[in-house]
Order: sequence, then structure tokens, then C-alpha cells
Amino acid sequence: MLRLLVFLVLAFAAGTATADVGVFDQVDREPVMAAPPAAADCAAAPATCSWERAFGGPFEDRAYGIAALACGGFVVAANTRSPATGHDDACLLHLDDTGAIRWERVLGGGLWDRAMAIQAVPGGGFVLAGTTTTQGFGYEDVWVLCVDANGRL
Repeated sequence: MLRLLVFLVLAFAAGTATADVGVFDQVDREPVMAAPPAAADCAAAPATCSWERAFGGPFEDRAYGIAALACGGFVVAANTRSPATGHDDACLLHLDDTGAIRWERVLGGGLWDRAMAIQAVPGGGFVLAGTTTTQGFGYEDVWVLCVDANGRL
């Protein structure tokens, strides 16, 4: 079973989630971090879940995107260094509301394929955005794929 290093600490209050998100400035590509919420804001509402999970292996594994699902749980866009190829592959994790893995998928080919963002789409399924060197027109190209509700192309 693929193990992916992901540290998730989530606190959800009243059915809404807030998180600090790093975004890239389109001009200079430097990360710009949102200001963290005040401690009083977090403590004012009771948390309906609070947990931390780590999934990992012996190589570089990184999470880049997460989305809360209306049906409960979360979907994570990540990258894993494949022992078979020695290159990055996109990894999709579907977690339940306690952080346990429901299913996981590894997507990509023989070179570097990375998932950097994820979003649920109406009617089920997910759209992922990232980069690929396995497919495309040059060394590293934009990679967008849409998978079904089980993470399959």
C-alpha cells in the first residue's frame, strides 16, 4: 500500500472550514501566505473534529491541495516519489471525516507527474491540476485531468 507523508490538522466549526493557504503570486511565483486566524476566533466556536494524520514512505511525499467534500471527508492532491521509477507521480487520497484512508490512487507515467490542486466537481468526481513531463509538448507542461468519484480516469 502506498504510504504518503501528509500532515493534516483540521479544525471544522459549524460545518465550515478555514485554513491558511499559500498562493503563488502570478508575477514572481513567490508564495504569499494568508494571515492566520486570531486564537479567539478559533476558540469561540466548538470544533466538530480535530485530528492529525501522517501517511508516508521512505521517499519524498508532499500534499499540495485538499478539498472538503459535501458528503463528508476530504480529498487530497499530493505527489509521491515512486520507488519503481524514481520519479514523482500524482497521488489522490480520499479520506473519511476521521482522516482514515477510504482509497488512494497513483496517477502518472514514467517521468515526473505532479498534482498541485484539486476540486470536487458537480455530479461526483474531481478535477486535478498539476504538471507533467510524461505527456505534453515540452519538458514540463500543464496537466489537467478529471477523474470519477473513485479516482479513476
